[in-house]
Amino acid sequence: MMIKKTHIYIFIIFNILFCINKNQIDYKSIIQKSSHCPIDILSPALTENKLKKLINKRNLVRNQINNMNRENRDFLLIPVVFHNLHRENERSFCDYISGFGANGNYGAENNQEICTERALYALEILNEQFLSSGIQFIPHTEHPIMREITNQEYNHIASSNFNQIKQLYNFPNVLNIYLDYCIGSNTQECGSVSGMSTYPWSLDLNAPGIAITHSSFPGLNENKIAILPHEIGHYFSLLHINGIWFFNPDVPRELVNGDECELRGDLICDTPGQPGYGGGNSFFTNIYNDERICIYQGFNGSYNPDIQNLQIGGSNHDQIIGSYTYSNQDDNGDFWGTYNLPSYCFNENQEDFATNCNIENYENLPHAINFLQTVIVSQYCGRRGYHEYDPGEGYTTEQFENIRYSAETDYTGCINENSDNYSETYLINNLQTCLFSGYYSGDINQDNIVDISDITLLINYIWELIIFSELEFQLADANLTENINVADIVMIINYIIYN
Repeated sequence: MMIKKTHIYIFIIFNILFCINKNQIDYKSIIQKSSHCPIDILSPALTENKLKKLINKRNLVRNQINNMNRENRDFLLIPVVFHNLHRENERSFCDYISGFGANGNYGAENNQEICTERALYALEILNEQFLSSGIQFIPHTEHPIMREITNQEYNHIASSNFNQIKQLYNFPNVLNIYLDYCIGSNTQECGSVSGMSTYPWSLDLNAPGIAITHSSFPGLNENKIAILPHEIGHYFSLLHINGIWFFNPDVPRELVNGDECELRGDLICDTPGQPGYGGGNSFFTNIYNDERICIYQGFNGSYNPDIQNLQIGGSNHDQIIGSYTYSNQDDNGDFWGTYNLPSYCFNENQEDFATNCNIENYENLPHAINFLQTVIVSQYCGRRGYHEYDPGEGYTTEQFENIRYSAETDYTGCINENSDNYSETYLINNLQTCLFSGYYSGDINQDNIVDISDITLLINYIWELIIFSELEFQLADANLTENINVADIVMIINYIIYN
């Protein structure tokens, strides 16, 4: 009789799983002018040890990509709270109309419903933009999606006060995103910065969080649509696509042929190297036949959309900005974007133009379309990943997988305060690491293994056939909702299957 009951339980359980997978598919169908980001101001430079760890993580992800079943994996759900920080009766995000910084246009109603609508729309956009990473952003079940904070002490968010603000207002186990009319390098003046974020390797020094200006919020300004996914990329460990060589000599700039891509540039191998500065006309970003064309052409290069001919800028056109020299060539003298280019495409005299060829011949151009491009490029070419925008993804496969890996490893743990490994920085609740007083969550019979016998006990409890002790109830509450139901069964089954 016990064998028959176990078979019945398994049948019920897998029917439950089928229904949940079906709902996930339905959910997926529904979701359908500063040149450098200031992220490095918020996070200290990578130490030698942290850099080695980051390189190791990149290599692990790179080696796993071809063996991943990316279509059928579970979603990681990231709870989000937006913080509307402003002074009393001054520049609430709910009142934002247009413009930038101190010159922005604002109403005076402070209608919280407008804030909520904008926040929900932003999540809709982000969930489509990050769908390929297997991450979805959701409202928190216990906190408002848009929290209003009025504080007369802060004129605006700045790199000098942001950590203090986060320490005051961060919710634990949440992606905290702060909104303000401007972001400054000091508390007295607005800067040209649109957003900033912490890196995961600075969590021991910085409270995690993202700041973004009102004008850069998703859905309000098309020229700034790439800002928030750019900062979220940083939050989940991605470096700038143009590398960090100009302020960190331990990470040299990339090579055109891709050699040592795991040690150079952004440490990502499917983002071809580029000069390091996105301005100076190095990218063609014009509208042609009502379509935005985004193509790398090099400093003083030329792209002709009428005949689709590209001439990459030559050796005489370095860009000197401050103490840095940005060149059309890498350290080996190769021109960016010319790897595997047929020999007939190269000019004999390469001082003005290195190449002259149809665009179809260029297989390894720097990616103009990428959320981690410099703002000077992404303001034109970052309208990606959402069905109302231009076609194409905002991140490469390797970038998406590193975002996912960072969420799984840098921000994963137990969200229950009584757990042995509780931390306020955790976003993902991981059943395997949720330890309570020496027991695994899900190990209801406390035999040091989570298996079908625990599921049997759980089902019997749900059917009111048995009563749990306080400890048994805590171990059965796998999703930490303080209720025991079918969702706990599913979570424990997933643990058994994948561990």
